[in-house]
Amino acid sequence: MLDRLDLEVGSNTSVLDVGDDEGRYALPLALRTRWVTVVEPSAALGDLLFTEAKEANIKNISIVKGLWEEVEVDSAQVVLCAKVVCGVAALATFVLKLESHATDRVLILADMESPQAIFSPLWEAVHEEERINLPAMPELLSALWELDIYPDLEMFEPTAREIAPNRETALGMLRQMFHVLTDTEKDRRLQAIMDELVIPTPNGLAIKGAGVRRQGLVSWRPRKNKPAK
Repeated sequence: MLDRLDLEVGSNTSVLDVGDDEGRYALPLALRTRWVTVVEPSAALGDLLFTEAKEANIKNISIVKGLWEEVEVDSAQVVLCAKVVCGVAALATFVLKLESHATDRVLILADMESPQAIFSPLWEAVHEEERINLPAMPELLSALWELDIYPDLEMFEPTAREIAPNRETALGMLRQMFHVLTDTEKDRRLQAIMDELVIPTPNGLAIKGAGVRRQGLVSWRPRKNKPAK
């Protein structure tokens, strides 16, 4: 992804990164561009990003804590939003604000399938109820078309879906993800279904039948006649 972003930025480019967690893209982009502004709703992650930038002596970055729908920030040449829109309820408002703040390009990175979908069989066995997965790239594209936005779509090489290096780590992760306490009936169901569905691979444990992970990048040039809402 960073190699792809290099094609969009240069030493004089300004970047607005919406929802970058601890700075997985913002920090390396700051080394390549004039300035990066990060909008991060999590105060804790914003503080972590600030600390990591300071430790790396990266000074051309600013952090705005708050929801994208509520903050006021300056426009930038490139607006990036990675792994965020799947959890946005009012997507039209969110996307139109992204577009209104980009002077050159809007970039949205998303998975082709909901990132948590591979865990649905385990969830349903543990909680004995259907899991409703978040939307992903297909739903995003449909929503963009409804907004009269017809972006370019680029797909990245698929990657494996290993979830953990060993069973102990996988069990701890799944307990936290599924809100399961140890030594409970749900914990026993979780461990039983893990024996059936969590399988070893050369690179770690994976969910049986999960296949590969596919990510895509949608991008478009902003339409100047579409104001933010």
